[in-house]
Amino acid sequence: MPSFASIETRTYCTNDDVTLTYRHHASNASSSSSAPALVCIHGWSGSAEYFSEALKHMTGDRDVYALNMRGHAGVAPGYGYTIARLAMDVREFMESVASGGDRGHDGYVLCGTSMGCAVIWSYLELFGDSASGVRGVILVDQAPLQNRRPNWALGSNGCYDAATYESLAAAVCADLDAFADGNAEACLVSPHSINKDVLALLKRETLQCSQDALCELMYDHTHQDWRRLCARSTVKALVIAGGKSKIFPVQGVTHVAELMKNATCITYDDCDHWLYIEQPERFARDIERFIANV
Repeated sequence: MPSFASIETRTYCTNDDVTLTYRHHASNASSSSSAPALVCIHGWSGSAEYFSEALKHMTGDRDVYALNMRGHAGVAPGYGYTIARLAMDVREFMESVASGGDRGHDGYVLCGTSMGCAVIWSYLELFGDSASGVRGVILVDQAPLQNRRPNWALGSNGCYDAATYESLAAAVCADLDAFADGNAEACLVSPHSINKDVLALLKRETLQCSQDALCELMYDHTHQDWRRLCARSTVKALVIAGGKSKIFPVQGVTHVAELMKNATCITYDDCDHWLYIEQPERFARDIERFIANV
């Protein structure tokens, strides 16, 4: 199977003096100028490494950047734990790539998982659908509003109001190790069917998160309602839902595709919230098929 020419960890500095890291998977093609690069944005309590299994199955013919959000991967500045600030971090990442030595790209496709979708929606709201050459977005298992409201009951199954948020935050602060174990149980149909080394990696990355950051980010995340933004957006989108997700009702995720004017939707019938861990080869194939047509 073709592979990337190289994989390395890089850094960039934000305008509020935070040094963030990302993994650059360099294209094996002689020229990547005609191919949009893929930018992967992980979810809450994850990291760039959460994309590792799926990226093993990609052809390597385009540059891929897997970002580490602030508050994750051992970077805990103590401030900026909002979805909008994370969106700004993505913007500054793109500016750093554009001003650096990487080969030119024909735009970007942003791929967000869970909270990473909210970061993408915030990015589109702040900077516009075509900002920094965004040609498409991939949105994985995230409803457009987590909290429940009188006209909305398709948000999170576990964190949807003040009481459930306080319960989640208490669990994160009390014992992050135990929380990380419960995370796998909540996000995988059958954790025992996943390679033990992969499970160990997922847990290790969660333990690199700041508990304060996780609580602050989740508080902000749960209150954001992206339904109007989705309805206005014209960017090409692929929405992927986990048919057995314990985090969101599948109808809440597929509603994103109903709202967005230029979206298609795929449901992985036998997968949970971390569907890209459960079916990494299919996930890689679906991503590359989408990018080829943006």
